[in-house]
Amino acid sequence: MPPISKLHTEEGFVEATDLSRWRLKVGHGRQIWHYLENGEVENWPQSIIEKYWLGLPFESKEFDKPKTALEAARNGFEFFKQLQTEDGHWAGEYGGPMFLLPGLIISMYITRIPIPESWRIEIIRYLFNKANPDDGGWGIHTEGQSTTFGTALNYVVVRILGVDADHPYMVKARATLHKLGSAIAIPSWGKFWLACLNVYDWEGMNPIPPELWLLPYAIPFHPGRYWVHCRAVYLPMGYMYGRRLSVDINPFIESLRQELYVQPYDTIDWVRARNNVSNADIYLPRTKSLTLINIILNVYEKLPNLFGLRQISLDEAYKLMQYEDENTDYLDLAPVSKAIHILCTYYEEGSNSEAFKLAKERLIDFMWMSSEGMMMNGTNGSQLWDTAFAAQACIEAGLANNTENHKTSIQGRLGI
Repeated sequence: MPPISKLHTEEGFVEATDLSRWRLKVGHGRQIWHYLENGEVENWPQSIIEKYWLGLPFESKEFDKPKTALEAARNGFEFFKQLQTEDGHWAGEYGGPMFLLPGLIISMYITRIPIPESWRIEIIRYLFNKANPDDGGWGIHTEGQSTTFGTALNYVVVRILGVDADHPYMVKARATLHKLGSAIAIPSWGKFWLACLNVYDWEGMNPIPPELWLLPYAIPFHPGRYWVHCRAVYLPMGYMYGRRLSVDINPFIESLRQELYVQPYDTIDWVRARNNVSNADIYLPRTKSLTLINIILNVYEKLPNLFGLRQISLDEAYKLMQYEDENTDYLDLAPVSKAIHILCTYYEEGSNSEAFKLAKERLIDFMWMSSEGMMMNGTNGSQLWDTAFAAQACIEAGLANNTENHKTSIQGRLGI
């Protein structure tokens, strides 16, 4: 177990790991946070980069007070050079969205991937830090108002990580969730994750039929023509929906079923819940065309499985997922689709398969440690952008002509 400390908040004490034990491993642009166990600290001193991102005191170069804009830019770049990693890129967090961690933790729970104790402690601390102080809920992003989507999913995360339902943070968040309409009123992506966890019924979702992937690509609404993040997410979602896969019920799941709703779970009308979305989560009203499409798809779901199309479409969907896994070395496009891919691989090939082993090894690439705790980045980082923009800024500021900056530029090219 990692050494821990307790930080005082208005709701009580929150555990934290020893921040001096965190290290950032890098190589060819890859960045991975590692927590040192006993005996490792002496052989791996903490760098200014790690101290900077963890909010710890560090020693920096001293700079003369600038008198011109050029001198200010030079000072800024000289400081920035101290944060360049040994492989040449600039590491940094890519946080903000509050709907990434839930997919990760729910998938790890369902597939029984062990959650490192250091992760557990720091994810809880991060979510407690990002809870809205007024009502204890969470939004769709760190600066957003509390929504059913953010509150229900992150509530589930903290509960999976071991925080008791009677904890002051949980009581406050649960009250907000109930005021927003309870988990019944969560938007479609939230309905999906809760259905996978067996705390929401698949009947309460509008269909995501995998058969759509069997349509001719020439059709304008073929899912392969969607925006890349849409098609990458709805592909594995369709697979899970097509098989109606959920984790087995246990006492913890039964407890969540009681906590997330304001009425007994067995009395919920799941068909009516399909289009039930809290006002706090509606950015645009549902269109008549979408309503019509959902009606047609719900009718389709009640038809017999003609010619075995469901299984054929599931096989096609999984084949496409395999292509992405292999082409990206099991990193996948982004954390939402990555977390669903883990589930699909687990159910399709099993926890002992080579594919599942390779898939779970890449989860760490998305994790970022900060002074506020551990988050899940929007991708495995923004190293390419940051390094390219740093070089461009150096050129635009007139600093590229300085031969002392050439080594920095060469390192940056190697890093990306």
